[in-house]
Amino acid sequence: MLHEQFGPQLQTGLEQLAGGVINLFQQHYTITRLEQQFETQAMAIPEKEQEKFLQHAKAAITDLRKAANTSKTIAPAQERTAPVSAAPARDGDRPRQSVKVKLHQIKKEQSQVQPCAKSRPAPER
Repeated sequence: MLHEQFGPQLQTGLEQLAGGVINLFQQHYTITRLEQQFETQAMAIPEKEQEKFLQHAKAAITDLRKAANTSKTIAPAQERTAPVSAAPARDGDRPRQSVKVKLHQIKKEQSQVQPCAKSRPAPER
């Protein structure tokens, strides 16, 4: 009698629980893979910025794990991400020139340099 009454509800509840547990494990696996990617990326960053990057990555991973455990979603664009630092200023505070402008200046300087005089004329045919 109890089996007939509660059997279908119990079966449905177990299926939902299994689906939720599988989803939770998938989320944690994805978060672990992301954490490994962050660690790999940190190796390519200069040592000065590496610690800061790892701190931000660790905080983001912690938030993702908390969100996965509480079934909450977090906003993808939070203010946590580290601001991208500009390239170190060269020659004071002057911003870096574009490659195109720099190349144009080099060509201009080279065109102003007089080519050396040839010691003999080109042969005629």
